[in-house]
Amino acid sequence: MEQKKEKSIDELVGELLDMPLCYEEKDNTFSFTKEIEEKIHFIADKCRSTGIYKRSSNKIAMDKYIGAIEIDNMSAMDVYADMLEKIVKAPTRMHMWSIPRLLLPIVSDKLVQENQ
Repeated sequence: MEQKKEKSIDELVGELLDMPLCYEEKDNTFSFTKEIEEKIHFIADKCRSTGIYKRSSNKIAMDKYIGAIEIDNMSAMDVYADMLEKIVKAPTRMHMWSIPRLLLPIVSDKLVQENQ
């Protein structure tokens, strides 16, 4: 029997980006779908074990890789949107590769805070 290969973070992020992102609330705000939230938490757990995340867990290193952003006052949706913009504007493939590994754990943490 052939063993199923575990998907890479890049494959999982690709799947995430292809999923319907959110739905509109009655107050004209937007919320992540439950499927997106679950996928974000799953990928974020994998991202936390990467070397780049472990090396960047302090603010100085994080600023070096993704630029200074003020995440304290941002919602999960804001950080996710910022991540998408950074991916599109990434100057190199290495930057494009590292951005989700650094920001999806933050999005995941924000979702936990917002859903309490």
